[in-house]
Amino acid sequence: MKKIVTLALMLSASIIAFGQETEKKTKEKVGDAKKEMADVEKSVNKAEIKTYKEFQEFKRETGKRLDKLDRDIANLSTRVESMDDKAQKKYKEQLKDLREKSKTLRTKLDNYKDDNKSEAFETFQEEFQRDFKHLDKALDDFFVDNKK
Repeated sequence: MKKIVTLALMLSASIIAFGQETEKKTKEKVGDAKKEMADVEKSVNKAEIKTYKEFQEFKRETGKRLDKLDRDIANLSTRVESMDDKAQKKYKEQLKDLREKSKTLRTKLDNYKDDNKSEAFETFQEEFQRDFKHLDKALDDFFVDNKK
């Protein structure tokens, strides 16, 4: 009977020790997971800050480019005013289109909501740059006569 009691006590002690060891390992794993989550959150926050800063820089630089474009349109308008009526009519319509496109781009830039998603910003930036290039080319080609 003593052997059974001793064996039972040893078995109980082993189970308790095993349980404590398993609990300790589980707590360590939970602690490691929490640390990893904290590291991931820091990385995400850094990426969001970087994206925000990139957007602010893009917005500032693009605003300057749009300002220059608007000045160029105003200069063209002055040149058109000194032309004969037929030429004025033709170019004033083109100027109107250029102004509308410039205004649309500025509104698009002002209304963009930076949600700190770099993919969304990159897509917006690519589309905006493409639209801006088209407008800039139209301005460069303003007095080019494509009729041959």
